[in-house]
Amino acid sequence: MRDLSDARACRALNRLSSLFKWATSFGHTPTNALDLVQGPRRRSRVQPCPSPEGVRATLDVTQNLNERVALLALATSGLRRAELLDLRWSNVDLPRRLRLRSRGDK
Repeated sequence: MRDLSDARACRALNRLSSLFKWATSFGHTPTNALDLVQGPRRRSRVQPCPSPEGVRATLDVTQNLNERVALLALATSGLRRAELLDLRWSNVDLPRRLRLRSRGDK
């Protein structure tokens, strides 16, 4: 059998557990056998944060003003790339806030 990543193994166990829950609810099996199975621990993936020196160095070599503003916004606001790209002036109320729209315009 091939080796599975932790994430893939967790997904497979979740799907099987859901199947057993369904089977239990309809009386096909008395218990969910996968309640006794402990899956692998999922490691959280923390994205590396650039150092202030790295941000300054990147800003120093960037010539285009729009790129500098975008880099500065990414480095200081916590925005994701897609959120920055979707940002419009109508969403900006300086100096108070930015209004972001997520998927589905929520």
